[in-house]
Amino acid sequence: MNELRTLILGKNFAPQGYCLAWEDSLLALHVVSDGIIFFAYILIPIFLGIYSYKKGSHLRQHRMVLALFAVFILGCGFTHLMEIVTFWQPIYWIDVILKTITAGFSFMTACTLAPLIPELLNLHRNEE
Repeated sequence: MNELRTLILGKNFAPQGYCLAWEDSLLALHVVSDGIIFFAYILIPIFLGIYSYKKGSHLRQHRMVLALFAVFILGCGFTHLMEIVTFWQPIYWIDVILKTITAGFSFMTACTLAPLIPELLNLHRNEE
């Protein structure tokens, strides 16, 4: 159990707040802005899901890329949440694991989206 705690917390890491000398206004600005970004990054995939559901058949063939976008955006949101947490809890290993997972989904999203650009550019033109 102690080894797991050391793995999660690290050995002698300090919370990120020490880097800011616990200055209230600076800390508050970081926390509020990361909190707003986290909240927006939770809402965006919900809105993408609603849009996808309402559009139905027009987007059926692109659901995979929409799902990748949603996971990527959620991952970005949770990395901002971790920025808030690490001000008080030095759980940098969890933070970097989450960032690594998000990086993987970011790259997969970009690789999946790139070949679809010509088709997506013609979507509206085909509906006219």
